Amino acid sequence: MIRDDAQPTRVEESMRRVDKQVLPESGSRSVFVTRTSNLYHTSDCPNLGGGDILEFGSSQEALESGGVPCKLCKP
Repeated sequence: MIRDDAQPTRVEESMRRVDKQVLPESGSRSVFVTRTSNLYHTSDCPNLGGGDILEFGSSQEALESGGVPCKLCKP
């Protein structure tokens, strides 16, 4: 769990917060991660879950920031 007073990680610095209810349709280049995980997902992945969802501009950007691709949606 990430504390509010904690310094941002490399992954967090590369993300922007999004509302899950307005995620782009599948086919978008963006990938998404929750604050509690380093796994990144497509917008329609059932493993994405809820809570604080953050967006990367691409899979490559997420990977370079230390993210790990989801094995289910394979972003």
